[in-house]
Amino acid sequence: PDDEATGRILVSIAGVRTVEPLVELAVLMKQPKARERLYALHVVDEENGDAGHSAGRKMLEQAVKTAAATDNALEALVRHDLNVASGLTFAMKEYRITDVVLGITREETDTSTQFGSLTDTLLQRTNKAVFIYGPLQPIGTIKRIVVAVPPKAEFELGFVRWFDRLKAIAKQTGAAISF
Repeated sequence: PDDEATGRILVSIAGVRTVEPLVELAVLMKQPKARERLYALHVVDEENGDAGHSAGRKMLEQAVKTAAATDNALEALVRHDLNVASGLTFAMKEYRITDVVLGITREETDTSTQFGSLTDTLLQRTNKAVFIYGPLQPIGTIKRIVVAVPPKAEFELGFVRWFDRLKAIAKQTGAAISF
């Protein structure tokens, strides 16, 4: 099957606390029994160097274990780049990624932007589906998914794909979707 049809999901790994929840979300986004590929990426920017590489490898090992616990293979990637947004953008092109999962925590949010400067930069540089997840509770305990959709979103490129992702998450968690 064509990878574009089945999808390639990239999980951006940046912090120890969000590794498991982000991988769990990516696994839930997959259609059950689909041959979609999962990737986890840690970008080492110029400031962090070798220490960032070592810490990234440990987080990626945890991501691989989390995916394996659900019988899913996950390819771990480390990329060195000028900054995280550039590293993510180039990895998305290189691996033909269709969906990206990003984590966000309250401490990381920049009050001058909607989701933080990394997320805003990434959203400007790509036309791929970007799922931003702030794990406040285990995803398996969520009973309702509230979705805010702008008018005429159903005419946008990629609408069907992200809607299918939401349906897969809702189906596998038993959560209701509210628009």
